[in-house]
Amino acid sequence: MKTRDIIKIENRAFGKDTFEIRWRVTSLCNYRCEFCIQGDHDRHVRDAQGETAEIRLEICRALRGFLDGLTGYRRVRIHLIGGEITILKDLPLLVDLLAQSSFPGGIDFQITTNFSAAAEYYTRLADIMKRSSRANQRRHLQLAASFYPAYVSREEFIEKIRAVHPSPGACFSVLDRIWRSFCPGKKGASVFSLSVGYPILTDRDYADLLEMRKRLRIPVHPVWIREFRTDLSSATRGKMMNEIWQKRKLLVTDRTGKVFGVQNIQALGSALEDRDSFCPEGYLCDAGVNSFWVNAFGDVFRCPAKGREMKLGSILGGGFTMLSEPKPCMSEHCNCSEFGVIETKEREHGAAELNA
Repeated sequence: MKTRDIIKIENRAFGKDTFEIRWRVTSLCNYRCEFCIQGDHDRHVRDAQGETAEIRLEICRALRGFLDGLTGYRRVRIHLIGGEITILKDLPLLVDLLAQSSFPGGIDFQITTNFSAAAEYYTRLADIMKRSSRANQRRHLQLAASFYPAYVSREEFIEKIRAVHPSPGACFSVLDRIWRSFCPGKKGASVFSLSVGYPILTDRDYADLLEMRKRLRIPVHPVWIREFRTDLSSATRGKMMNEIWQKRKLLVTDRTGKVFGVQNIQALGSALEDRDSFCPEGYLCDAGVNSFWVNAFGDVFRCPAKGREMKLGSILGGGFTMLSEPKPCMSEHCNCSEFGVIETKEREHGAAELNA
């Protein structure tokens, strides 16, 4: 039997022209989802002890200073994550401060939300993008709204989607049309885009997702809750696997030069016939070179994966240093879900090895 063994892994985030920042603005959340990948609600509360609006503003100003001085990149991608960051009244102020950066390029904001805030909250964020975009300094907000039927009905959710984005795919303003003329046919040319994530726990959930797709003119994606008991039939699992694997973001190149794709680094284990046992520790990774992750207290890390020697310092007071070249990963588990180039080689397993 043959399997493919990894001989090299390098994360290459969006190429060398894009810098990525992930800021976990808060650990707090107003929902209590049993399947939350970030732990239970009580853990969120414990992690958030000491968070204040003053600290958030101080971190934001430090990030703004970093952006103002950033050179050599055409754009920056900023992921604002939680918890649930839209429970913060000061979030629009923080986004506005970052969007007003003098960085001479585009800034893309990505926010994942449970969509529990009022529609006006999200339109206010979109208005900030319109107001901040100017010549060669496009600002764009990508909002990923997650639907949780335990907290809101499908009708209420759809009504709010339409209130926030009444005509999906259409231009919001003259400025949008100008940007579209600069970037004809390119995704994300407008200042605001919206998508929906739908957690799938039962066959009925998947049927509801298909119904929602018919009624909305925006992307609606299934979210498979890993490591949580589900009641999915084999037929529904097959449909979801086909859909998920169509999004090929992670390229794997074997020794012969053949390239295949997987959705994320967790799926790589299955692709290598090794299920979920892939361990990235020791492989080169450029996290910390063209990207970094900052928590709610200003501590800066190469990435959010847990491991040794991943911290780069603190952004408060300018006390952190970026890496000058890729370094070996120090984590036993990688949660990278968007990018990477991995080289593998095939290995023939003998009968004795297989039976061991």
